[in-house]
Amino acid sequence: MPMVLATDTDTTELMKMWQDIFGDSKSFTKYYYDVKAIDNEILLNKKEDIIISMIHLNPYNMLINHQNETVDYIVGVATKPEYEGQGYMKATMLESLYRLYNKGHSFTLLMPIDERIYTRFDFSFIYNRYEVYINNKELINYKCRSYEGKAIKIDAVDEMRTFFKHYMEQNYKTYVKRDHRLWQNIYCEIDSEKGEMVAFYNESNQMAGYIIYHNLEDICEVREMMYSDYNVLKHILTYISDTSIAEKIKINAHHLEINHFIPYGKDTKIVFKPYIMGRVIQVEKFLRLFNLPVAFKIRIIDPIIKENTGIYKCNQGLTEIERTNEKPDIEMTVDTLMEWLMGYTDLKTLYDLDKVKVYNIDSYNLLENKMIQNKMYFNEIV
Repeated sequence: MPMVLATDTDTTELMKMWQDIFGDSKSFTKYYYDVKAIDNEILLNKKEDIIISMIHLNPYNMLINHQNETVDYIVGVATKPEYEGQGYMKATMLESLYRLYNKGHSFTLLMPIDERIYTRFDFSFIYNRYEVYINNKELINYKCRSYEGKAIKIDAVDEMRTFFKHYMEQNYKTYVKRDHRLWQNIYCEIDSEKGEMVAFYNESNQMAGYIIYHNLEDICEVREMMYSDYNVLKHILTYISDTSIAEKIKINAHHLEINHFIPYGKDTKIVFKPYIMGRVIQVEKFLRLFNLPVAFKIRIIDPIIKENTGIYKCNQGLTEIERTNEKPDIEMTVDTLMEWLMGYTDLKTLYDLDKVKVYNIDSYNLLENKMIQNKMYFNEIV
């Protein structure tokens, strides 16, 4: 059954399906279909005009090793319960991967609810985060109040954009380029769930950090937190402690350094969480995103997008890549390639896990000694 692109006539049924399956509020679902879904592609399996399954491809402009790349973020993968177990989800995912291949994309991303659903399509984890749970809000009250906290409204999101851009440029190699419109979308998304953006300013009225959070009666949850230095972090933690309605706090942190500011004990917990998975779409385009100072030949095996399977001859710097029939130096599957070049797992560990075959030990040793420095930040929800 070929998939079709959703049209405006599908929106009402799609919104009901989204709420029924994902349990999101009516206000968030309305935001998503009124604002976010404008730019995406929604692919549907239909049977006699009834929607059976869906998948959403949401485009993001990303910077990867100083190169601009459009990446479709996969969300909203769902099949109506009465049609589960009939192969619709598999068909939906396979057709979507080939659609991305034909669009010329290098890779795609998703946030899994269960990694086992996606490993069979050769997705692998490439990004982690840390979930910090605090049962007594006074534990993070540093009594610091030297920075003014100010709620940000939609007409002031450019201040957030400027701070985020500078922070990313200083700290990361792979991240979403959040422009003015995307920041407006984030504001609308947060506002749909009664959340807030709060920026913190120093005595010179320069932004020094911000939080995006939901201050609810049962728990105060921080979705994103940025700060220029640790003193600002202490102030932000104090602000969260002072303003939290609930005693319990959850902070979604993207740096392990947060553990230095959360006292260990029975009322605190830091959970390591694999967070984002990725999949290579076009191998040659994906290889060109990276700069390895070693020439090598690599065989890639892709059991799904079979056009990717082959031997690639890569020059130093990966500026020239061509298919070859020469004997490869190393061999790996397409999901292992994703793990390695995105800097999630080093080559030696992948070899020790039997994920890499070596045919030229000298070439392998050269590659093993070149650590992939690809620090990534990704915190887009839909």
